[in-house]
Amino acid sequence: LTAQGRRTTRLRVSHAFHSPLMEPMLDAFREVAERIDYASPTIPVVSNVTGRLAAEGELASADYWVRHVREAVRFADGVGALAAEGVTRFLEIGPDGTLTALAQNCGSDSDALYVPVLRKKSPEAHTLVTALARLHVRGGTVEWNALLPGARTVELPTYPFRRDRYWLERSYAEDGTAAEGPGPHHHAVWRTVTSLPEGKRLSGRWLFVRPVSLEGDDGWDGALAEALTGAGAELAVVEHHPLDTRTEFARRVAAATEDDPVSGVVSTLALEHGENEGVPHGVLATAVLTQALGDAEVTAPVWTLTRGAVTATASDPAPEPDQAAVWGLGRVVALEHPDRWGGLVDLPPTLDQRSAARLVALLADGVREDQAAVRPGGLLARRLVAASPRAESAWQPSGTVLVTGGTGALGARVARWAARNGAAHLVLVSRSGEQAPGAEELRAELRELGAETTFAALDLTDRSALAALLDAHPVDAVVHTAGVLQDGVVDGLTPDAFRSVFAAKVTGAHHLDELTRDRDLSAFVLFSSFASTVGSAGQANYAAANALLDALAERRRSAGLPATSIAWGPWAGGGMAADADAEGRQLRGGVGLLAPERALDALAVCVGDAPAASLVADIDWDRFGPAFTAVRHSPLLVEVFSAPAGAEAAAETVTTGLRSRLRDLDPESRQRALLTEVRTRAAAALGYPGAEQVGAERAFRDLGVDSLIAVELRNVLAAVSGVPLPATAVFDHPTPRALAAFLYGELFGDDVVTAVDAESGSAVELDEPVAIVGMACRFPGGVESPEDLWTLLVDGCDGIGDFPTDRGWDLDVLFAPAPGNPYASHT
Repeated sequence: LTAQGRRTTRLRVSHAFHSPLMEPMLDAFREVAERIDYASPTIPVVSNVTGRLAAEGELASADYWVRHVREAVRFADGVGALAAEGVTRFLEIGPDGTLTALAQNCGSDSDALYVPVLRKKSPEAHTLVTALARLHVRGGTVEWNALLPGARTVELPTYPFRRDRYWLERSYAEDGTAAEGPGPHHHAVWRTVTSLPEGKRLSGRWLFVRPVSLEGDDGWDGALAEALTGAGAELAVVEHHPLDTRTEFARRVAAATEDDPVSGVVSTLALEHGENEGVPHGVLATAVLTQALGDAEVTAPVWTLTRGAVTATASDPAPEPDQAAVWGLGRVVALEHPDRWGGLVDLPPTLDQRSAARLVALLADGVREDQAAVRPGGLLARRLVAASPRAESAWQPSGTVLVTGGTGALGARVARWAARNGAAHLVLVSRSGEQAPGAEELRAELRELGAETTFAALDLTDRSALAALLDAHPVDAVVHTAGVLQDGVVDGLTPDAFRSVFAAKVTGAHHLDELTRDRDLSAFVLFSSFASTVGSAGQANYAAANALLDALAERRRSAGLPATSIAWGPWAGGGMAADADAEGRQLRGGVGLLAPERALDALAVCVGDAPAASLVADIDWDRFGPAFTAVRHSPLLVEVFSAPAGAEAAAETVTTGLRSRLRDLDPESRQRALLTEVRTRAAAALGYPGAEQVGAERAFRDLGVDSLIAVELRNVLAAVSGVPLPATAVFDHPTPRALAAFLYGELFGDDVVTAVDAESGSAVELDEPVAIVGMACRFPGGVESPEDLWTLLVDGCDGIGDFPTDRGWDLDVLFAPAPGNPYASHT
């Protein structure tokens, strides 16, 4: 057979069973078989000697088994006999699926089920459970209590399942960790802006928002105001007091802008001195300014000015953490309100004429930068670049390592990694300490890895308790993973939302910094966030807190102390970023899940050889970048794209694509295309598989749109349509059809009025305006029902003039005039 080119496999057996070659051993085999006691089977058995159901007593004799070892295997006849008895489910119990494959070639019933419990090269548990599941759904009885002790049954829907997959698509390796992605190290650098335009001027009124008092002003505030007015701006000044409520501040902003709109807003609230329970006043004031401008319906771009918030040149001092936190806040505001955010500008201690001219060039849109630093040597812009720290200089933990958030998902991973790599003692700090779920199991794991464990239950805001712990356990390294999330759009954040996030993340970091400065640490690691470095909608408070940590690490480094702040992307296998909504948005946008072991290796490398603040995330920049720049123009990412100017090209394509598609369409087709666009974008924002899941008449709230998704949907629609949309657009127009109609009016406001048939959805072009008025409480005189109102219109008694009754229009037609037409109204 081999010579004929046939595929052959030698059987791995000791004898040629079921063949004449067995005859020399049959007598000896019979002697052994006759010494065995036999009993009849308790369940029916098909005999492969006869190919039929075994008769009573047939299997209980030595003669049968002698025949069995010598004669042919009547396997096909046996399968046929089972099929004749009505058997439709065949389960193979053996090392592979060989008999399952053979049986399918023997049976005539194409609907029969053939399932092996084991397969070569497949995980045993997975194959076994799959076999049980396949049997179960085909009517087989499975003893689930034996498989899942203590489990309970739950009711399933009585309607047929829809096969829509709503689980997040993740890329996992066989060991269950996230697969390696294209992203693993990045950090921010500052590039000199060339070709700076000269002689730029400001025009119109500008809102100048400043603290009621500015500590250490030295005339700087006055010099700034003079520079703005000298460039042509008419300033309307509004002052902010730390005790101002949102309502009070919004009232003053509205009073300063209601008579004459402003061309721009310049804020120095980041310089407001002091803090509120750990939150810098500058952060709270800037957040309240953003809210107040929205309340006052001010849409002019906001430029937030700082002084010493960033280290942009080698001669700059260490950054001021409280002001750096405002930069973290601003990066998120830019994503949530791209239409009314100008940017972040860090100014020098002395604002001379050249520095003032560079600032004016930014404010006058002469330079398209939104994260910039004005310095005596020129204008610098922030860029994210790839980094390649040296693995050979990676940190090797030893001695006693303190881990905050030590019983959480990330803290426990860090503890295990430190124990595996040389730490002799782990001090794990959390609010629950050894009472935390899984603490004893973690202690046992760490002991097996060679490290002793001390659990400490304390609040990191309690400085004295932390000092006592450090006195009792002198540490050699600190890893600060603790933190909490309290996500929400900027417009809805309260001071309490900032305080809770800053308490765990920032106050604890300050205390650890102060209490370990006199210790010879091998590492001082702060867990920061992707949100602080790049921005993440819905996480303004968290981004601000983590940006402060980044600056704190830089400040320690400048003082000759060890410090590393790592802005992490989301980790696989748990952690704060495992929140379903936040993770889903990130995954859809090109941010993948970091494999924990790779992340921990990156931690060691960053501590050993990296800037004080770096970004470690699994990011597909060619997916993330276009989505990022489509929402808002920002050159931050231009150096991480695979192709030069990739962000610019992608953004240009997005913003011109929709207009070009609609330009040559008739009104009816335009309406349909816009509705499809809205439904498609809404589906993407919600994580739905396609536009068909987003009904045209379904309310956005019923579809699952919250305030953050509403912001994202509004931003992407503004980007693709190229028209500014109000922040409340999604809630003002609460269904996809209503929002599409609004977009139509913004894009084609001078177009003809159309009538849309309620059943077919087709449009009818009208020659003159139509008014449809619906009274919520009562109808006009003589009208007692909607039908009477229609009769009134058909009889020509509408409020505009004679209604054309000779057109043959049906009352089933729903008239939907184009928004923006001054002669039409629609309720």
